[in-house]
Amino acid sequence: MSKFENVLNLPVDDLVERRKVLEEELKKTVVETVFTKLKNELETPLKEAGVGNLTSISWEYYPESDDEGGSVYYPNYIQVFVDGEALENIDNEDDEQERIFIKHKPSWGKSVYEESIEEFITGVLCDYRSDLYDYDIEEITFEEE
Repeated sequence: MSKFENVLNLPVDDLVERRKVLEEELKKTVVETVFTKLKNELETPLKEAGVGNLTSISWEYYPESDDEGGSVYYPNYIQVFVDGEALENIDNEDDEQERIFIKHKPSWGKSVYEESIEEFITGVLCDYRSDLYDYDIEEITFEEE
């Protein structure tokens, strides 16, 4: 990972600048970690469900109130792009035959679940929603190998 510095050159006297350098490095680390984990968790199950040539997945956020009067943000309006084109019917509840379903075994359980693509992607994104929202990540791209 050449994106990262072997040694951080941190200012000693200017704490504000020191914090800025540390926050930038933390952001790079968190973004790289989240992207790697998301790609690993999403790509294989989607390919097994017949969604090949995955280009990207994008989403927006919607807030829900929490018990302390604040908000928790969840991914919503998920779009899956295959060969650069938006995949249709990932959330079409009116036509069950058009929807694509994924069978997967979550890391936290022993059972195999069948979910629509939208439900599956939402579940995976929710596992990382705090980092995704905090670092303003609304899309993940899949590079060709």
